Amino acid sequence: MSAGERPFAKLLVLDLDETLIHARDRDAPPLPWPPQRQVARYGVHLRPGVREFMATVLERFVGVGIWTSASTEYATAMLERIVDRRRLRFIFARDRCAQIWDADGEQTYWRKDIRELDGFGFDPQGILVVDDKPRGLERSRANLVPVRPFRGDPDDLELWRLRQYLEQLGPLEDVRAVDKRCWWAQFEDDVDVDLDLES
Repeated sequence: MSAGERPFAKLLVLDLDETLIHARDRDAPPLPWPPQRQVARYGVHLRPGVREFMATVLERFVGVGIWTSASTEYATAMLERIVDRRRLRFIFARDRCAQIWDADGEQTYWRKDIRELDGFGFDPQGILVVDDKPRGLERSRANLVPVRPFRGDPDDLELWRLRQYLEQLGPLEDVRAVDKRCWWAQFEDDVDVDLDLES
């Protein structure tokens, strides 16, 4: 952020698994790429550029939080090498999600209700939620910035593109007014990307 540039008066909420990282159980078949770290029984693949992305959004947004459907202990361990947790407004875990039964698919899924964020002083028009599972935000689709799931690919460019897209959304008075589905299409032709792929 350059001198005199004010952060966006928005709350940016980030999912963890398949959005910022891919954690693979040690009993699962390995990926072609080695994980960057091991946490308990998981090999953890960091999404390329994740540290740079986190550093940028912490400067550009007044509030940044993590919201995962995993346990608090898991989230805390996974975030350890990605971000200084003291800089986050919150880390919400499974206890802040509702488990919903889908009768058609005969399975459950986790719903994130943005009313859980009421205590942070942001109106819904100023809340952006980045998640690879749109169904969990079915009641707040207008706040959702969907991302494609990260499966460990070291050539993934989603966070680089997302960082640019958030710069477009940040100044808006009401982020819900913009159709954010398939936002990444505007960046598909970008090939000259300067990313620290070790991040």
